[in-house]
Amino acid sequence: MAAGVGGQLTFGGNYTGSGQITEWSAIQGTKSNSSDDYSGQIEFKTRKQGYALQTKMTLDADGNVGIGTTSPTSAIDVRGEAVIGSGTDGLKLTYSASNSTGVIDTGFTSTGLEFRTGNSFAAIIDTSGKVGIGTISPSNKLDVKGTVGFEATN
Repeated sequence: MAAGVGGQLTFGGNYTGSGQITEWSAIQGTKSNSSDDYSGQIEFKTRKQGYALQTKMTLDADGNVGIGTTSPTSAIDVRGEAVIGSGTDGLKLTYSASNSTGVIDTGFTSTGLEFRTGNSFAAIIDTSGKVGIGTISPSNKLDVKGTVGFEATN
């Protein structure tokens, strides 16, 4: 049996006062390959004015979620730009909702790439490429505020 066959639940309705009916979105379950196994996937589809329904997100047989791709290669596979954040934070790396172990951020207190640990500032790479450790405003290529230690090993 061919890949891509299956069923679809389509959402739509009357979009004008004259009774014209159209499809707005759909959820489609399909066979994900053309071999003799029964692996399947779910595709979530939407459309813009003047266009046909297009797959925007896929959940494949391995549990991988693809946004902008129908063939995700990892647990979350985003093709295109993505915004990950809460409006004030960028990418939060955490192991629980109440404990932020680390944050990689853009635009929190500056326009650079900021690194925070335990909700405290740690380092920044500013828009000119200067790196600041312990300072939000580095004035040199590498600017360290605080005690620095070096250890030589053989």
